[in-house]
Amino acid sequence: MNIGVFEHSPAFEKIAAQLRLRILQSGFGSMDSRWTTPEVTIPASSLIFLTAGEACYQFAQHNVQLRPGRAYLMPKHARVAKVCTAEFTALYFNFCLEIYPTRDLFDGLGHCLEMSFPPVEVDDLLVLFRRGTLSATARLEARLLTLLAGLIDGCAVDLMVNAAHGEKFRGVFNVIGARAGFSLTPQLVARELSVAERSLTAAFRRYMGVTLREYILREVISRAMERLAATSDKVRDIATDLAFADEYYFSRFFKKRTGLSPLEYRRSFSGGR
Repeated sequence: MNIGVFEHSPAFEKIAAQLRLRILQSGFGSMDSRWTTPEVTIPASSLIFLTAGEACYQFAQHNVQLRPGRAYLMPKHARVAKVCTAEFTALYFNFCLEIYPTRDLFDGLGHCLEMSFPPVEVDDLLVLFRRGTLSATARLEARLLTLLAGLIDGCAVDLMVNAAHGEKFRGVFNVIGARAGFSLTPQLVARELSVAERSLTAAFRRYMGVTLREYILREVISRAMERLAATSDKVRDIATDLAFADEYYFSRFFKKRTGLSPLEYRRSFSGGR
């Protein structure tokens, strides 16, 4: 994958070819107060472009006002509250710029990125989005990659660290990507990779800043969130697929982690992203 900003960074240039953009969910429409949620963990990186009205992302230390004429990127696993006091209209894309399975380049960045994006350019994206042909989709993805390159340029140091850690634990991410579920443990990951569990978990915590078990559980929650937001799958089917003993235990686990029940989380997406 050729992203221009990587030409200026040997570290990024090394991984550019293995980056893969996956659009998980997209839409265009009017949002209302149903878009408002208490603080939640974002399951996938998200780009949003307002065409009318205003909204707000609220972080612990600051707020980000969303207005037309700018592009906003919310990274995967950021903690944020969303506020809409009046109706607004927006085009949005939930996506993963994947380094390795489960590892988004923006994962863990923790704050909103933004840049100027004139309304006429949003109109161009809308034309491609509505056309929906294979050619239009390819052109749309190319335009989004160009935008992402501009956002990357503003936080290259942090993302270089993220990419380096992704390389170090490539095998771990591959195992989690293939087998993520509540029953997956650090012991099973270590066995799959034929390494000592103690050494693996110590190194993972040192470099990633989180335990391997916690990372697995975050990925389980992210997968549950993606399916609740983007599909009409039944909660019990999601629970089964993610290796929970039953729907009740999954729902308790989900609410403890997110502050919302699975159905409450799904309803928060009924007005769009």
